[in-house]
Amino acid sequence: MQISEPLHQALTLTEAAYLAGMIDADGTITLTKTKNNSRNTSYIYPKVMIYNTNENLMKWIVSKLGGKYIISVKKGHGKAKKDCYRYDVYGREKQIAFLEKIIPFMIIKKDRATLVKKYLEKRQAKLDRPLIKIRPDRGQFFRKTLRHTPYDKEDWNIMNQVKTLNQGGNTYAHSS
Repeated sequence: MQISEPLHQALTLTEAAYLAGMIDADGTITLTKTKNNSRNTSYIYPKVMIYNTNENLMKWIVSKLGGKYIISVKKGHGKAKKDCYRYDVYGREKQIAFLEKIIPFMIIKKDRATLVKKYLEKRQAKLDRPLIKIRPDRGQFFRKTLRHTPYDKEDWNIMNQVKTLNQGGNTYAHSS
């Protein structure tokens, strides 16, 4: 699947490797299930985040990837001695492009990242597929691209695989 480059600036191999290390050490790559009680349905949300206490690092990440960062834990809250910042990679296309660049350099969370990327690409392919519908009042055809499509068994299976990896902790998968 060909994805246009939604990243703010092209990453060098060194920068991609550095960001892969940041995710392995201080990041989160997961799929979370959120329930909407008013609609009696659940949603799967991909999350790709980097946490760090160095604000200059967060500014550098924003200069490379665009977007913004937030303070996720303020100094003095609980046992926090420093502010902790969080950068979120938002948007399916941006998440796919980012994971595509960093997965080759990942060690600890490579399996999770690969599964999340697979899920994102699968969902993107469903959303990109235009549907042909008939307007009953005029008997005409028209195309409509969906913003959301129902989850299938494979979507939930991928989410459960990621959940299992998350519960197992970080493990080093040595490849020869």
